[in-house]
Amino acid sequence: MGTRDEPTEPRASHCFWLLLLLWLRALESQACPEECSCYLSPLTVNCQSRGFESIPAELPSESKRVLLQNNRITAVPRRSSLHTSVSVLLLFSNNISVIQAGAFSGFTHLEELDLGNNRHLHWLVADMFRGLENLHTLHLYRCGLRELPDGVFAGLRQLQHLYLQQNQLVYLQVSTHEQHRMEKHSNQNRNQKEA
Repeated sequence: MGTRDEPTEPRASHCFWLLLLLWLRALESQACPEECSCYLSPLTVNCQSRGFESIPAELPSESKRVLLQNNRITAVPRRSSLHTSVSVLLLFSNNISVIQAGAFSGFTHLEELDLGNNRHLHWLVADMFRGLENLHTLHLYRCGLRELPDGVFAGLRQLQHLYLQQNQLVYLQVSTHEQHRMEKHSNQNRNQKEA
């Protein structure tokens, strides 16, 4: 009595389609905002150049990259639809003038934050970047910054790239430890000096 060889390919094919269907259903539960485009691997939410005046209310909770550049966003509130799983957050070229204290609290996965070219962002809060332990790139170019509070970059142990060019900074106070760590990696500060 011989054993009957059963074809395994149809079973594998059925498993593949079943897994694909389950994966697509999971994606549907994390709906992309209507005005935006979403891409997978890593989950990227592209809301650039859509005329948003605030951060969209419904961003997928597992977003890794959120692209909000070239809008008319005026503030980054302490509580928003941004999720702490974000690793790249691009907010450059908006109208941001206020970033509330704690706006980035809990964003331990954030590696790159681009706030550049927000010409009305003249002031930063001293503990604005506290807790961003994995942040390695911070863009603050062309913001009209006049001064930086003492210790604003304290705790940014992974920071390698800091872009401050084209601001109105006259003085930059950096602790000896921060200065030594950032000397190798920091972009030259080409600020306009006020007379």
